[in-house]
Amino acid sequence: VQLPLSGVLQTVQSGSVVYTSIGNYFLAVSAGTFIVNGETFTSISAASPLGKILIGKTVGETVTLNHKMFQIVKIV
Repeated sequence: VQLPLSGVLQTVQSGSVVYTSIGNYFLAVSAGTFIVNGETFTSISAASPLGKILIGKTVGETVTLNHKMFQIVKIV
């Protein structure tokens, strides 16, 4: 898996790398967890419950999943 490490996106979309206050996510296909340059990422599908919540969100937004609130810190 190759991450798009250059550029900053305005909104979360399929292919985005999303940094949040509780973890980092790669929206593509559900492929588990992996480490890139010492950072841990979880690959999730845009059709997953979390993926559906994240799509279209922007940096600074707070989202809730399973009664847990977290904030989007960065979108690449």
